[in-house]
Amino acid sequence: MVLSMLGMGIFGVLYGLSPNIWVAIVMVMATGFLNAPSGISRRTILQRNTPRIMRGRVFSAFFVSRDVVNLVGMAGAGLADIFDVRLLIVLSSVVLIAAGFLHQVLPGIGRPAEEWHRSLKLLRTAPSAPKIGAGRPATMLDLDKLIDVLPELGALAISRRTSFLADSKVAKAAAGEAILKVGDAPASAFFVISGNAVAGIPEGDEYRSLSSMGPGDFFGEIGAITGSPRTANVVATDDLEVLEVTSNTLKSLLELPEMNALINSKMTERLERTAASPDFVRLQRHDQSDLADLRRRRPKGQVGARV
Repeated sequence: MVLSMLGMGIFGVLYGLSPNIWVAIVMVMATGFLNAPSGISRRTILQRNTPRIMRGRVFSAFFVSRDVVNLVGMAGAGLADIFDVRLLIVLSSVVLIAAGFLHQVLPGIGRPAEEWHRSLKLLRTAPSAPKIGAGRPATMLDLDKLIDVLPELGALAISRRTSFLADSKVAKAAAGEAILKVGDAPASAFFVISGNAVAGIPEGDEYRSLSSMGPGDFFGEIGAITGSPRTANVVATDDLEVLEVTSNTLKSLLELPEMNALINSKMTERLERTAASPDFVRLQRHDQSDLADLRRRRPKGQVGARV
């Protein structure tokens, strides 16, 4: 996005200073080609970082904002009757150059490459990395801390929070320690109280579907609900504190509409991105009927714990 914006701005300046029509045509063509990377990466960022149930509204808001700005720009073209048109083109191109530098420092976009390299290095050592400790029993204070970063859990009635904490544990991991490894048993899910972790699906010496998680995020929910073995490695990138809940406890959270929508959205988003789970084909349908079936599944004779 940075290179695209800077390139369009630079070629725009050259277009405004073009000595003849042929040079101007070449500059406009270059600007058009450089616009594509910006548009594609912008849509990719929106797609990956917007919850499934919010994508329609987020994209609609973006398109409306974009079109309004385009209309303002078209109206501003009338300034060519007052100012030299070359000057207007150069000035608008300088705005694009400034936007390119702004993209470099925007949160989440200008992420330093060293941070990704460090995350990849930690993931590559995951198979031999020490595992997170067993932890201690979770307390009401731990749940309050989690609700601060995950407000949806606040819908959990006070009278039912004790049963939620009954089999839950709180564990801490230092940077480089693994929380989950490929092939681990899918017995539980994890909610991040503080710190950060990175997850990735190994493919040889490389990783795909790399994603980072911070306070309020959760992971391991797919295995905990579907019973599928872990398909990703998850490693702490700094001091991490997580609340671990059992499979039955996680399933019981689906009784809360707020958590139901959040967990289902995150599960479907991750399955669509990875396409690596045997449950992917079932869960990718928009009606979510099979996902509801997975929520209802219980081993014969076993009733899931209620929150």
